[in-house]
Amino acid sequence: MSDSDAKLLVVETPGMRGLYESIAPALLACHEVLTIDDGDLEQLLRRGESVAEVTLDNRIESISTDDLATIVYTSGTTGRPKGCSLTHGNLRINVWQTLDALRPMLQADEVGLQFLPLAHSLAKVITLVGVEWGVKGAFATDLAHLPEEMAMVRPTMVVAVPRIFEKVFNSAQQKAHSAGHSAIFDKASGVAIEWSREHGLGGIHPITGAEHALFDRLVYTKVRAVFGGRLRLAFSGGGPLGERMTHFFNGVGVKVFEGYGLTETSPTLTVNRASAGQRWQTGGRHDNQGRQRRGDPRQGPTGVPGLLAQRRGDRGELR
Repeated sequence: MSDSDAKLLVVETPGMRGLYESIAPALLACHEVLTIDDGDLEQLLRRGESVAEVTLDNRIESISTDDLATIVYTSGTTGRPKGCSLTHGNLRINVWQTLDALRPMLQADEVGLQFLPLAHSLAKVITLVGVEWGVKGAFATDLAHLPEEMAMVRPTMVVAVPRIFEKVFNSAQQKAHSAGHSAIFDKASGVAIEWSREHGLGGIHPITGAEHALFDRLVYTKVRAVFGGRLRLAFSGGGPLGERMTHFFNGVGVKVFEGYGLTETSPTLTVNRASAGQRWQTGGRHDNQGRQRRGDPRQGPTGVPGLLAQRRGDRGELR
């Protein structure tokens, strides 16, 4: 709150508001708190009805690409948390780059399910890319409700961290073992992995192909159904998915494209894509043909202010 000089705070529960009130005397900039569970958002909507359209337009037009858009506090740091300052330009450029990389794979009627919290820099860009492209978006509540929400939304594309894909695999494995079908599932998993490896090398052995066709009817369709039954694209980032897990999903018919990035790079740097073929265990090509320079916004993510250190204004710059 002190780093951002926020004037308005929105919290979900009264308990979270209580946390704010315990430190409120030290936050001189903030003069109002809205609590979602108390119905304050409806109050905010009513207040907005009296705001003229021209006032809103002027506010939007006054925002420049150099203005601060968000401060993301990254995990894994030691000592006092450090925030990464991202401007509107940082996020806008990354949206352009991501769309440049993914456009050949996207269709006009994409439906996405968002698992990551919006406090995560990747979640912010995923949401903005969806708005730019026109993706019909839904937000998951938590991992516990993931299977039912997958079935309800039936996404055509998802972007997630490896934990999501591991959870789907472990859940399918557990169900098979509980039903007494452990041998079938384990054999099917091995065939899926082998099929994917052989496919990547340019040829499928006849026996592998026959086994794969059999298990597609017995097992793989059920795995695809966990994702809602119409998933075409899946992107994984935040850590390596693992070779066997990547081959497994490719073998069952869920192509997972891995990417790499940093909060400080807004965040996407590289991503695999269908046109380049499947290169397992790589983060893919740079999301704008390897160029990463300052200047033209279509030539790289640059210009990230860097990390807020122990005191405000003590910033570096990532080059």
